[in-house]
Amino acid sequence: MFNGIGRAMFHASKYVRCSLALAASISAAHASEAEPSSVSFFAGQKFWFANFEANAIDVQTVIPPGSATPVLRTSLARYHTSDTHSITTLGARMGAFSVFGSVMPTVKSVAGSGLVGGTLSRAERDLGVSYAIGSGLSVSFIWRTGKVSPLVTPATGAALNIRGEQTVTGYLLGVSGSAPLDDRLALYGNLGYGPLRSKSTEVLGPLTRNKGSYTLGEFGLAYRLLEPSEARWLSSVSLQLGYRIQIVAYDDIELPTLRLDGTPLSVERTNARPLTQGMALGLSASF
Repeated sequence: MFNGIGRAMFHASKYVRCSLALAASISAAHASEAEPSSVSFFAGQKFWFANFEANAIDVQTVIPPGSATPVLRTSLARYHTSDTHSITTLGARMGAFSVFGSVMPTVKSVAGSGLVGGTLSRAERDLGVSYAIGSGLSVSFIWRTGKVSPLVTPATGAALNIRGEQTVTGYLLGVSGSAPLDDRLALYGNLGYGPLRSKSTEVLGPLTRNKGSYTLGEFGLAYRLLEPSEARWLSSVSLQLGYRIQIVAYDDIELPTLRLDGTPLSVERTNARPLTQGMALGLSASF
C-alpha cells in the first residue's frame, strides 16, 4: 500500500513553480553591446501574477459495488489557486557569453480545502549560461531545482499522517529573442523545454524517483527607460510586460486500489498536465 500511494503522490504532485530559467535573457537582450574583452553585469526583478492548476492525492475507503469488503482507492484531486511570485535575477556578461542565477523565495499560496493546511508551499532557484548567436537572439542552458509541498488532501493527510514533499531538478534548453519596434520599444520572447528528474519524500516508505518534462514560455513588450548616455553608471534600464505560461507533463500516473492491509488489487493510470499562466511585470538593468 505505502509504495503504491507514494508513487501516486509523486506522479500527481505539480511542480508549480513559476519558471525562472529564462528571466536573465530579457536583461541581456536590452543591455548595450559590450566590448568582447569587457565584463558587464545585469539584474532583474520580476513579479508573476500567476493562476495555476495543481494536483493532490486523495485516498478514501470505499465499498465497491457488489462487494461487502471495503478497499482503499486513490484518486487525483484537482484544484485552482493564484498568487504573486517574486523572481530575482543576477548575472554577468562577457562578450557573447552570460552567466546568471535566479531565485524565487518560498511562496505559500492559499489553496482552500484542496491540501493539508490549506496552503501550497514552494521555492525555486536556478543557474544558467547563455550565448548570443545573433542580434537579439541567444540560446541558454539552465540547471534548476525546486521544492513543493504538501502533496495530499486533508483527509489523506489526517488518515495517514503525511504531507509529502517533492524535489525537482531540471535541465532546460532555451531560446530567447527580441525585435525592436522603435528606438526604445521592443518585442521579446522566450521558449524553453527540458526533462526533469523528481523525487518525493515518502514518510510511508523509500524515496520515489521518476522523470517528466515541462514547457515554458514568455512573450511581451520591453521598454527601455534609460539609454547609456542618460546614466553614467547604468548601461540601460528596461521595463517588461508580458504573458508567462508553463505546462508540466506527467504521464501514466499510477492510482492504485488496495485492500486495507495494503495488498494491491488494481492500478489505474491517468495523465496530468497542470497549466500555470499569468501576466508578468519586470524591471531589469545593466551596468
